[in-house]
Amino acid sequence: MNKLFSFIICLSCMTGCQKAELGYTGTVQFYLDSPKPLQTFGKGDTINIVCMIIHDKAMYGYRTKISDAKRHTIYYEHKVVSYNDTLYVNEQWVNGFSSSYDMRLDVVAIINESGEEESKSIAIRTEL
Repeated sequence: MNKLFSFIICLSCMTGCQKAELGYTGTVQFYLDSPKPLQTFGKGDTINIVCMIIHDKAMYGYRTKISDAKRHTIYYEHKVVSYNDTLYVNEQWVNGFSSSYDMRLDVVAIINESGEEESKSIAIRTEL
């Protein structure tokens, strides 16, 4: 009986450990250099997206997105697959709007192929 009990305890510990390894745990660090929160861009201005993303394990990649803050219409989206624990984002988007809009920039760390993510978002603005 003791051997059966020990076997069940051992089996449940191994199963618990396997579940912990499969799920995402940890914290992603975002170092967003550009643009700055609430930065305003005129028509024809280039929005430089510069960010370093760090995690304690290799990530699947990242995605960047610029969208309308109110209507959630996506104007720019780019995905990069790069297996690394440090990812460098260096992208550009030219503002073609001749009106003022409240926009949102999302930098998304794609943790694994299962689609687990962490993100950093800031507000930016376009104007005439």
